[in-house]
Amino acid sequence: MILRMQSPILSIIVPVYNVKPYLRKCVESLLPYAPLPEGKGVGQDLDPAEYEIILVDDGSTDGSGELADELAQSPITSHKSQITNHKSQIIQVIHQANKGLSEARNTGIRAARGKYIQFVDSDDYLEPNVLGKLVAQMEREELDVLRFDYQNVRIVPTIRAGLYNPALMSLPSEQGSTIRTCDATGNEVNSSVANGSITNSSLEANSSASSTYQIFEPNKTPRQVDHCTDIVTGEEYLNTRMGYACYVSQFLIRRTLLICDAEPNAAMAGTTPQPEEKMMFLKGVYFEDTEWTPRMLLTAKRVNSSTTIAYNYLMRTGSITKAVSKEKQLKVVNDKLIVIESLCRTMANAKDKRWLRGMISLMALGMLSGVAQHGLNARSYVRQLRSLGAFPLHADKVSKSAKRKMKITNFCPYLYVMLMRH
Repeated sequence: MILRMQSPILSIIVPVYNVKPYLRKCVESLLPYAPLPEGKGVGQDLDPAEYEIILVDDGSTDGSGELADELAQSPITSHKSQITNHKSQIIQVIHQANKGLSEARNTGIRAARGKYIQFVDSDDYLEPNVLGKLVAQMEREELDVLRFDYQNVRIVPTIRAGLYNPALMSLPSEQGSTIRTCDATGNEVNSSVANGSITNSSLEANSSASSTYQIFEPNKTPRQVDHCTDIVTGEEYLNTRMGYACYVSQFLIRRTLLICDAEPNAAMAGTTPQPEEKMMFLKGVYFEDTEWTPRMLLTAKRVNSSTTIAYNYLMRTGSITKAVSKEKQLKVVNDKLIVIESLCRTMANAKDKRWLRGMISLMALGMLSGVAQHGLNARSYVRQLRSLGAFPLHADKVSKSAKRKMKITNFCPYLYVMLMRH
């Protein structure tokens, strides 16, 4: 039995909403390491007593909440202690009415007991045996924040027993690419793409549905990220090493940056102790990572990077950021304005404003492109951007195309909207 004499060193927060086909693979990548018959195992190089997994079911309607409860009950064996325990001693499941991704993460933050916090999206998964190394670096360097690397994966079409499942197709596979395949139960099996065809003896022997994960890089241009290993302040990291991609799942974060435990004197004074919520996610908006990341980093005193590829980000058409309905696309435009407003407030209190100015400019360009695409009232949106102080647009380390668009927009934002409509 796992004894929680002390708080765990790491809390992994996983928001869950209608992701039943992906949840098992995600959770099993977080559990203590377990070798597989094929040789490569899944899971992490941490003892069960060292960490906790918090699954926040945000009102799922597809059975994800029930699956979360099931995953919390099965026995596991730690490769370190060789003692069989129950996942419920590692996994905590919280069920709540649907409030959105930000509030699910906030619920997880409030429940977390670990020294450090990591966020994992429930359709993504971790590489095996990476958390021990990352936690060790946090401890050794006494960091507030550690950023690690990630890779994109996609689901490719699978043929099994003569059956083709188009629902599993995201993009066509590429010859010679390494792929990871997991069967209907979420267990990973060995597979490869050779000469453009998927070869796997277990696929031929099993007629059940299969999901095939392929590593790929969707962007042709290199990421503007500096993986220098010097320890710097969060402000310096933001402005010199961050780049413009904001994924909160790339960070290990000291919990006290986000929330502080209640003062013990409060209970003695006869009042209910309340933790201090310092860094919560903005409710009800898309691009919450972009709004939250700079606020978090600006409070950190010791930040560093790791080149370890720890995280697998699944690019799928059903994701929030891939929303295609008109209603959601209109919300995308309006939420960008909300995030720009928040970034402007953050910038007002920042000494070095370079990154924030650049992100505001990129968000404004994206917002105006959406205004053009959906035939919205450009004058209203431009007026609001001006009132926030978003102009002139400027960003370092962006493409020549983005710089041209900013130049046109600074000359006349209505001209840019008109050009984008044609």
